[in-house]
Amino acid sequence: MKETNSRNTDLFATAAMELFKAKGFDRVTVSEICQKVNLPRSSFYAVFSSKEDILSYHMKSVKLRFEDNMPDFISAPNDFERIWLLGNSFLKIAEDAGPDLDRAILHLEMNRKSDLFKQVAAFNDWLILLLKRCQKDGIVRNPGRAEDLIPLQVHFAKSILFDWICQDGSF
Repeated sequence: MKETNSRNTDLFATAAMELFKAKGFDRVTVSEICQKVNLPRSSFYAVFSSKEDILSYHMKSVKLRFEDNMPDFISAPNDFERIWLLGNSFLKIAEDAGPDLDRAILHLEMNRKSDLFKQVAAFNDWLILLLKRCQKDGIVRNPGRAEDLIPLQVHFAKSILFDWICQDGSF
């Protein structure tokens, strides 16, 4: 039974994300998701309580998607490149989702129904360590404390993402 639920979870999540990207989050119903995977609504509600749960499930895979890039991260020529790879992996996720879906995800975050920003903040310790090494090696010449600069950089990235979403994916 557990394997079936896991398989159904992935089926529903994959189908829903495809529909969300194609039609927009608000324009997709649970019934459409069920039709796409040819399973009853009861199967959907056995693994998710709402469409919003699918977004939360999707965002929890951020770490797993980063792990796919681990070989590039390890083989990067320096710590500045590693910082770039971390930032780029989050931007790629946002870009792949598109502004409509990102808007829905940010809405969840603002209503405290998602822990996306908490997941992003989980990388801060790595970023701080990498930035300190960049400063020590002279790659980054900003003398500010890495503990202050990294949260500032993350807030800056969030504001750019917000602006991008507000402009429907363009600048």
